[in-house]
Amino acid sequence: MPLNFGNLFPPQPVFVNYDWIDIADGVGYVTYYAGANYVQPDFTYIISSKPFYSGIIHTGEVKMVLTTWTLMVDVDWDLTFNVPKNVEGDIIFTVPFSGTHSGSDTTLMRCLVGAYHYDGSTETLLGSGTTEEISILSAETHISTVKVNVPRTHFKSGESLRFSVMLYHKRDTSNVSGMGGLGHDPMNRSDKTYSFAGSDDQEQQYLTTDKPTQMTFQVPFKLDI
Repeated sequence: MPLNFGNLFPPQPVFVNYDWIDIADGVGYVTYYAGANYVQPDFTYIISSKPFYSGIIHTGEVKMVLTTWTLMVDVDWDLTFNVPKNVEGDIIFTVPFSGTHSGSDTTLMRCLVGAYHYDGSTETLLGSGTTEEISILSAETHISTVKVNVPRTHFKSGESLRFSVMLYHKRDTSNVSGMGGLGHDPMNRSDKTYSFAGSDDQEQQYLTTDKPTQMTFQVPFKLDI
């Protein structure tokens, strides 16, 4: 006679591929590392759940900084899903950013970050946040963490969770040329000046020596529990 144990041994959820679990909120977090692939002359911005050596440690620009918030750098990273996923809760952005300027006038810098649902043609903002404002004393590198709360959002196969990071600078009383950069090396190497092999291009240093360059996004996936 077969024995029927009913729900005596109910199936247990299998927590795999999560860096940590928040049982109270019913989510599992995965950390993604931001980087870039360099294929001359272009860069492709990529992310992975495993650290890797980025083809370039930073993205930077030299621009005229105004007395209003001036966009220095604007980069998107897309996490494209091969299977349907549900995201809900606080996405945690950790962003290293920098600024360099000349003159005695005060310069401020900050980053605006955002999370978007992207279906291949249309972006839908899920949530955004802003870092603290940092004063630049000649040259400054700072790393900030921002929590961005997003509502429960379903992603179909082929759709993407887009992470947007925008660096802004602002002068106090007069316009001046300034340099700003975002660090994005999963291996957290120190920034430096270097040349590309087989090219006359040279990348200058944007982030202060020995400062962090690792940018991460911690994403909460809804658990089936």
